[in-house]
Amino acid sequence: MHRVKATSGPKAGRTVLAVLFALAVLAASAHAQAIFSNQQSAWTLKPGQIAIGGIFSNVSWHNGGNSAHAWNAYGVSMGFGLAQNIELCARYEYLDPKYDQGASALSFGPKISFLKNIVAVYVPLEFAFGNDNFDVSDTWNVQPTLLATFPLGQRLEITPSFKALIPFKSGNDTLLAVSMGFGVFALENKKLLIRPEFGILVNPGESGSYWQLSVGVSYRIKD
Repeated sequence: MHRVKATSGPKAGRTVLAVLFALAVLAASAHAQAIFSNQQSAWTLKPGQIAIGGIFSNVSWHNGGNSAHAWNAYGVSMGFGLAQNIELCARYEYLDPKYDQGASALSFGPKISFLKNIVAVYVPLEFAFGNDNFDVSDTWNVQPTLLATFPLGQRLEITPSFKALIPFKSGNDTLLAVSMGFGVFALENKKLLIRPEFGILVNPGESGSYWQLSVGVSYRIKD
């Protein structure tokens, strides 16, 4: 019979800590998987305009001096200019976690801009589906978001944002997220926009946080 050699000392201790940390990431991911990047500017599409895009996000979990990859997300987005200063936004993402079954998330809602497209309020509804470990009805949440966009020249803009992820189900925690996004206009006509973004998601009642690095590309297909 083959005997597995037991480990001891500092190496064994590090192994145990790594396993415990991985379990902590799994437990946290089970209730925190959500779309918390924005990939938005404060300005809105003009009435009748349509924009489509693609998004990739890398999300990691940080707690004290430890960190671990939590999930990747692959998504598509669409915006439609409904009226002056009002845009309808929709987004689908597949979240592919490292320690759990994958899930899909869908968000949709209005974005309303103020102060000549400098400030906007974006209020999407979101729910997740496609995972046997939770009920879809438990995942519904609303995400009131405040965006502010500042141009840095003709082809670059910066958009800090703040959002709350407020669950519909009683007993689920409200999460908070802050993000810093950039917009790079790749074409002179400003139809093609590249959006790198960094953000942090926290549960105020718990330690640790999620960090996301994402990049999106959007293209305005109809003027």
